[in-house]
Amino acid sequence: MEIGFKVRKGKVQRLAYKSLTKRYFYCSKEGFRSKKQPTNTKKFTRKETRTGCKAMIQITLKNEECSISHFISEHNHDLQGSTQWYYIDSCSKVPEADSLIQPTCEIEAAKEAEAGAYARFCDMSHSKHLRAKKSNILQPEDAQGLIDYLKKLQVEDLSLFYTFQVDAECHMTNFFWRDSRSKIDYYHFGDVLILDTTFKMDRYNMICAPFLGLNHHQRHVLFGCAFLLDESVESFTWLLGTFMEAMGRRQPKTIFTTECPAISEAVEETLPKSQHLLCKQLVCQNAKQNLSMYYGHPGFERDFYCCLFDYQSEGEFQSSWSSLLEQYNLRENPWLQNIQILRSKWSYLFCKMTFCAGINSNQGLECNANVFQNAKSEAMMLWEYVLKYEKAAEHQRREELHEDFCCSASEPELFLSSRMEKQAASVYTPTMFNIFRLELIKSMSVPLKRMAKTGSIVTYKTKGENTESSVEFNSQDSTITCSCKKFESVGILCAHALKVLNIRNIFQIAPQYILKRWTKSAKNGVVEGDYNDEEIADNSESLCRSKFMHKALNFITKSVAVKKTRKIAERYLDNALNEVNDELKKGNEHRNTKDAEVNHEGVKNTSSVACVDWQEKVEKDLYLNQGETSKGTMEFQIQKKRKNEVREKINPPSSSMSLP
Repeated sequence: MEIGFKVRKGKVQRLAYKSLTKRYFYCSKEGFRSKKQPTNTKKFTRKETRTGCKAMIQITLKNEECSISHFISEHNHDLQGSTQWYYIDSCSKVPEADSLIQPTCEIEAAKEAEAGAYARFCDMSHSKHLRAKKSNILQPEDAQGLIDYLKKLQVEDLSLFYTFQVDAECHMTNFFWRDSRSKIDYYHFGDVLILDTTFKMDRYNMICAPFLGLNHHQRHVLFGCAFLLDESVESFTWLLGTFMEAMGRRQPKTIFTTECPAISEAVEETLPKSQHLLCKQLVCQNAKQNLSMYYGHPGFERDFYCCLFDYQSEGEFQSSWSSLLEQYNLRENPWLQNIQILRSKWSYLFCKMTFCAGINSNQGLECNANVFQNAKSEAMMLWEYVLKYEKAAEHQRREELHEDFCCSASEPELFLSSRMEKQAASVYTPTMFNIFRLELIKSMSVPLKRMAKTGSIVTYKTKGENTESSVEFNSQDSTITCSCKKFESVGILCAHALKVLNIRNIFQIAPQYILKRWTKSAKNGVVEGDYNDEEIADNSESLCRSKFMHKALNFITKSVAVKKTRKIAERYLDNALNEVNDELKKGNEHRNTKDAEVNHEGVKNTSSVACVDWQEKVEKDLYLNQGETSKGTMEFQIQKKRKNEVREKINPPSSSMSLP
């Protein structure tokens, strides 16, 4: 008789883009039942079957091939025959007749079924179909609890936005929300967007995906959050489209994500104007997972990081990459083959022209804010994730408010006492000023050589320890560009450009090289790019409303922190409201007076017109009467003449005789 044992599914190890690498199967009698007393009374108690058995199998997937990498065969209990373990379930009520030994043909059929299940585990292409057939584990009470909690928040925040997606059976699958402050923050700092999909909610088998950005202090700012049932193209397309709708259709310049083909396809379809990049931090984490055995080799980590950040020409990159693969025999590594295809999304050489706010530079900025780092995902409910998110957002906003107060209350200490350093201290936030000052200090030791002059453009070359940079200065309009592209990617002038400006006797930073998002006044005024010149010239009602909302929210956020400032805010709001009401009353009185004058002039003009019309009518009637009178007189005279002629014919006149 063949001897086998039933198994329990154990933990799973995945890559960042969710493909399986390892799977553990334990004996069904592994461990012990929890001694925690249940809160609900059970109708029956199942029989204890666990014995703390240590038997297990570890299966590793490498290069699309499965192998047993670890196996412990010793059991601390008796084993059942292979003819029985397909049919006996220790956790189910099984009729006694069904637990008997089955015919051989049924045993073979069961083996084939198990083999098919094992093959499906190894074939990653079936994951989508398995997901489609999987029943929705999000219960109605969980979804309703989430919606009820957000409705409660909406009472306090009228501009809070939330929406959800349902499947064909009306089960909620995906969810997204953001509050009113997130929309305002996105208007100011939404040029760089981070979608973090690395956190998983174990209780619901869902992904918790917050949207992040960087504020003017280079601190994380939250733009919203989503719960996703899967990582399909459809889910990410819905999510990004919903996010754009919630943020006024304003696309970011750059979006950072993980190495997920579904996200790449969704970004290409939904955000055609945005540059899609992979976060350096996540690429490095995935490299340690996929190349862990090579990190022990001396020099491997240094060589790999050089490919990520150091090389400034494509020829140098290709040569070093080929050398890395050849030296460590990695040409057939599937992860490296895939990451090499995606090099334009992670290598600093290929994406340094894209603005990334310093995320993919050597400053070490992270792509996740660890909002849920201490969350107990096995026990938390959906509405509790929203609560934790809101607390994290509140903490982040208080930190930002504190740093804003520090900006306005004091000036940083000056080391160089130069005009450019003083200007930068008055304009930049302390974080960005420190970054700029480091570049200013580095510029003092940068060797510079003038190479050529073409018209008004002068070309210089600078040489560092391992790199060379070319700087072009236009003397006609004082514009400057450097081949290192630090200003284009970070928004701060590099040491090479500052060196050229210094030798050209330019000691002030030109306005076009001061990025507003890094200044103390980053959140003041209308956001650049939101409105065109015609809208600003027309001073439309929608533009005014948006400007007022920005200022009002900034005013409220700063004033509610302290009791004294709340009173000041309330007093000024009351005064402003009274002045507005007084002005409206004056406007109404002026309008009423003007309407009365218009009505009076209208009556006067109407009387004059009526008088003129009456006079014209009288004159016309008089003319007609005069015409009729003349016509009657003429007819009477004609008739009189005719009568006289008839009378003369009847009685001719007698001739007169003269006497002698």
